[in-house]
Amino acid sequence: MTIPCEEEKIFQTSKDDQDSLKIVVQQGEEFKNAKENVGLGDFLLSGIPPAPKGEQKVIVKMKIDADGLFKCVAVAEGVDGVQAEMTVDKDSVNMTV
Repeated sequence: MTIPCEEEKIFQTSKDDQDSLKIVVQQGEEFKNAKENVGLGDFLLSGIPPAPKGEQKVIVKMKIDADGLFKCVAVAEGVDGVQAEMTVDKDSVNMTV
């Protein structure tokens, strides 16, 4: 991976009328065995409009800059103002760049 870099993933709600989504941010290669990864933090996206499961999409953008500042932003697709974010400095957690 070349720094700076940016990645975007799209997720869907998993329950009918789900109004929030907890975003758990980890550093590591292990998807199946997440306990091997380094936890960077979590945050809550609230205010997702009621809809059948899978209908509401959440866009999660992750970015790390040349100084090691990591930012993760979650946005409810098509809904103005429904967004949450977290920022992690490489020196504040056990994050490798």
